[in-house]
Amino acid sequence: MVNRVRFTTLLVAILVLSIISIISVQDASAAGKLNKLLVEPTNNLFSLESHYVIGFTTGTTGTIKTINMTFPVGYDLSKIQLIEASGIGTGTISLSGQSVLYNVITPVSIPKGTSIMIMMGKIVNSAVTQNNLNITTIDPFNITIDGPTKAPTLTLKSVTSTMLATNAVIASKIFQGAVINSKISNNAINGTQIQANSLSDINISPVAAIALYKLGAGILPANVTIDTANIADASIVLSKMAENSVGTVQLLNQSVTMDKLAIGSVGSIQIANGAVGSTQIAVGAVGSTQIANGAVGSTQIGSGAVGSTQIANGAVGSTQIGSGAVGSTQIANGAVGSTQIGTGAVGSTQIANGAVGSTQIANGAVGSTQIANGAVSSTQIANGTIRSVNMSPSFFKKVTLQDTSAGNALGWNPDHILTTFTISDSSVKSNSVISITVTSGPSSLFVCGVYDITPATSFSIRCTAPVLDSGVLSYIVIN
Repeated sequence: MVNRVRFTTLLVAILVLSIISIISVQDASAAGKLNKLLVEPTNNLFSLESHYVIGFTTGTTGTIKTINMTFPVGYDLSKIQLIEASGIGTGTISLSGQSVLYNVITPVSIPKGTSIMIMMGKIVNSAVTQNNLNITTIDPFNITIDGPTKAPTLTLKSVTSTMLATNAVIASKIFQGAVINSKISNNAINGTQIQANSLSDINISPVAAIALYKLGAGILPANVTIDTANIADASIVLSKMAENSVGTVQLLNQSVTMDKLAIGSVGSIQIANGAVGSTQIAVGAVGSTQIANGAVGSTQIGSGAVGSTQIANGAVGSTQIGSGAVGSTQIANGAVGSTQIGTGAVGSTQIANGAVGSTQIANGAVGSTQIANGAVSSTQIANGTIRSVNMSPSFFKKVTLQDTSAGNALGWNPDHILTTFTISDSSVKSNSVISITVTSGPSSLFVCGVYDITPATSFSIRCTAPVLDSGVLSYIVIN
């Protein structure tokens, strides 16, 4: 008798599983299509946080347990929050990869043609122009009712230079390290972009400063004949040297040291073209007191002659370098470090056009005071670096108006009847871009849009249906 009961129970279980399998195959093959899909963000700029309203009407009658909303790769959904849902039972949201799942707590049968809307916040847009979401409704047995149905293409855009007000991008608005080498075009930073006396020894890296191969040809040759033992300390003064009197054959290697030169003794007329090479100057021999004002020009220094070991710490000041004397061909790689240049020594007149490239500028050396007005365009800023916290309120403004006395005073006064509203906001301009979202509580879907702007005063909104009491208006103004 026991075996018969067990056999009967097993037979019933097999029959039930067979029926469920048949129903699953039939239901899966009969999945319908969602209609009137709507995907509307409050912000359509790359990599910025936005609210999203997703709406649709059901294509098939069924008990909806889960609504699967799959976002493209590139969206950051890690901090997503459910704001409200209408047309569907109370539920919660969870994540599965790029899929946002709205899970109904107590699912019931939803008739075909029912309008459903879900609003979510804390979604960070991707940095891709064209985007498509896929939406699917699923029953309690994990069987698809409608979908997956692709929503209309959502177009996002990047922040361009035309969106930035004059002087809007200052040092505090740019993330640390945002301006990288690939974002600055060749020769973009020259004397006109760097203020006079703005570069000091703390701004130039000893290893990324002025390099040996940057020195021009024919400045400091190699052969010498005068030994340091034959020259009394401070014995060579400017009045004792004839024009072009010192050439490579007159100087022995390392023979000219700092203690042999009187203050201001070496002028440009005393040094023959190409006479002084790196082998003629002892380590640290040339200090600021040994070089007359403007004495060293590009014709006096041989190609690759001046390295970091030839220049004493702080020896080269702005008075020692002739106007335009130092170009990219005159300075060896890594030759001039922060210890070689005195505070305020290098001004725009000392640096030849194109002499300072990315390898010459230390990390963090260029701040807002170093960049001329309008110098930074979209090609200079790394993608995704500018967020809402970086933008000036005169350029990017986000406002939420409640159905309160404060909101009413600014023109937001829903009352079950009105469909048009004039919102007071002095920041709007004739060319402002305004994005709005209207939340009206649990009601049928409707659409609101901006149809008129009065610069520096207000903008007007028109809705396709009256807005209920306690409705909330959220809008963004981009100038």
